[in-house]
Formats: sequence, structure tokens, C-alpha cells
Amino acid sequence: MSMSVFWAALAGAAIVAELLTGTLYLLVLGIAATTACLLAFWTGASFASQLALFSVLCVPGILGLHKCKKKEGPTVLASDIGATVEVLAALANGVYRVRHSGTEWDAVLVDGDGVTEVPKWLTVVGTQGNLLKCKPVAPK
Repeated sequence: MSMSVFWAALAGAAIVAELLTGTLYLLVLGIAATTACLLAFWTGASFASQLALFSVLCVPGILGLHKCKKKEGPTVLASDIGATVEVLAALANGVYRVRHSGTEWDAVLVDGDGVTEVPKWLTVVGTQGNLLKCKPVAPK
């Protein structure tokens, strides 16, 4: 088996796995393997050279991606902030089941110290992953 076939198979497997997971780390591996494949195919360089190129592309790519993802905070959609949601049920540990945008979500209160009974309506003030952060709707 030629080394270019090995690198092409590795690149294809990494890219397919990336499409299934969506992490972007495997995309870096796929791009590095594709580059090593091209080096093997065009120049016939030694396996050590191909592996060195693969490593030189992978290590900084993965470290840079990790650094970027670490800076990223939770995604907050502008349309979610300020939305009023209906409380469907109170779950354990201060978590509520609410209806928002036609689906059910889990929500927690950010200012729930004075809340003694289950509120009927909440206002979304932020998100954390798929958890809505809410505060009780002030009475009018």
C-alpha cells in the first residue's frame, strides 16, 4: 500500500467523523492528513517527512482551535433574551420545565432567592448551553 493511499484513507475517515461529530478537531486532522497525502503523492518523500508535516500541521492547529473554543462563552441568541416563557412544571433542584419557541426547555432562576411558590411566567435573561437562565416576571 502506497503511503499516499494511507494518508488519503486517514483524511477521509477524519473528515467523515468530523461531519458526524461537529467538533472541528477532526477537521484539522483531515486537512493535515490530506497535506501529507499530497506530499507523498507528488514528491515521494519518506514516511518520516510525511509524519513530520502531519505533526507540524496538527499540533498548532489543535492547540489554536482549543484556545479559540476555550475563549468562547455560551451562545446567547438575541431573540431569547427578554422572551417571556410559560412554566410547565417545577423539577428537582430549582430547575423548571418551560415552554419557549414552541418547545420545552429546562430553566433556572438567577434571582430566585425570594421565590416561595412556582412562578407561572419567567423572563429569559441568558442561556448556558441548552439551559435557559430566567428571572420571575415582575407583577404589574
